[in-house]
Amino acid sequence: MDPTARKVCVVSDQWPSARVLKGEVLRGSSAADILLRTVDGQDIVLNASGAPVRDAEGNIVGGVLIGRDVTQRRRLEQQTHEALTALMTMAEALTSNDMTSSDNTLASARPASM
Repeated sequence: MDPTARKVCVVSDQWPSARVLKGEVLRGSSAADILLRTVDGQDIVLNASGAPVRDAEGNIVGGVLIGRDVTQRRRLEQQTHEALTALMTMAEALTSNDMTSSDNTLASARPASM
């Protein structure tokens, strides 16, 4: 993972298991990404979704959590974001006023021949 990524220590009541046991359903945008370090030192991103399990009276008696390794997906998303940002920067440079001539046509970026 990105060594410059901000790592946040989450308070125990914000862990997915605690949230589910309080009655929260974790899915879609409310699912939690958790950065974990394996025993061999690799960082992985685990996406946790889940829901409480209730008895007949509606009391929470447990919970179900599903964890998916989304490390590669998040890495590809980051690379895509970086590539799009670079393309936007290039596009902005090409369309800036410095690159257009007085008749609003794109000026050549090459030096004029002598």
